Amino acid sequence: MNGTMLGEVLGPIHDLTLVLAAVLPVFAFYFGLGRLACPAHERLPLQRLHGEDVSATITRGWHYLGEIRRR
Repeated sequence: MNGTMLGEVLGPIHDLTLVLAAVLPVFAFYFGLGRLACPAHERLPLQRLHGEDVSATITRGWHYLGEIRRR
């Protein structure tokens, strides 16, 4: 493979890496905020979380941040 073909192959992968590098810390912040907003007796252990629980926790963090801004 010459340099041009390698760039064409890695271009979309590189773009995806940049998007993930920008989005994952934001999702991690909202996940952590949502996890702290949930009462301790209702929290699932991290090992038992699956996709729906993770998205609900991120959503809870988003809503909790909105509540903080209204106060």
